[in-house]
Amino acid sequence: MKQLEIVDLARFAVGDICEAEVNPNVMEPEQYGMLVEAIRKVGFLQPLLVRRTNGTVTCIDGHHRLRAAREVGLKTVPCVTVDAGDDQVTALRLGMNRLRGELNLALVAKDIFALVETGWLRRDHGASGRLFRTIRPGLVVLDRKVRDA
Repeated sequence: MKQLEIVDLARFAVGDICEAEVNPNVMEPEQYGMLVEAIRKVGFLQPLLVRRTNGTVTCIDGHHRLRAAREVGLKTVPCVTVDAGDDQVTALRLGMNRLRGELNLALVAKDIFALVETGWLRRDHGASGRLFRTIRPGLVVLDRKVRDA
């Protein structure tokens, strides 16, 4: 398999980007809601990975971000366009999510505490209350779903 080349870094109109027919990545509705809220609050920061064939722009990686961008009402999103064949696209779709690695929950907790201490995140907020909860003033614990993940 040849190494992929970035063809372009550009913004595309959300309505001009097609989703792939197959997306093996599944996102729970609660996680998707958190993604929508994050894009609404801080913006669309991670470009989609796309390819252009016969004038059609197709999403390779970032399907949920694309849907969330539509839901939030964004007109354009940043995209990295690669020159990739069908087999490479299939391999990328299967592998991109696993390449992101796993969360180290101790480091996540440390970051959450730092955000609370600086005032960026309220103790009772926790990304819509789903990441952590306050047991008593000064004692915050990770939500069971996050902790046990």
